[in-house]
Amino acid sequence: MLFLGKTTFGHTVLGMTKLTLIQYIVCWLLALLSIPVAVLAKKVVPIKPFQSLLVKLDLEPAMPRQGYITGLYEKAKNIIMKTNEQ
Repeated sequence: MLFLGKTTFGHTVLGMTKLTLIQYIVCWLLALLSIPVAVLAKKVVPIKPFQSLLVKLDLEPAMPRQGYITGLYEKAKNIIMKTNEQ
């Protein structure tokens, strides 16, 4: 993606611009540093504390009217229906 800014396609179609040498170096350093951080996060950070959060924020639950987001949607829909009736 970094190299597409130099081409006509990247410049005109994707709206990218040419990068300086410093910008290339910073991009590559950040990309290379993110790999060990991702590996460490998967090995060190436990997943169990996030399981309840994932259940609450499930956008497509197996059973209807289940989950935090679906409950908020139902409350908002009921409020709108009540205001439309009045």
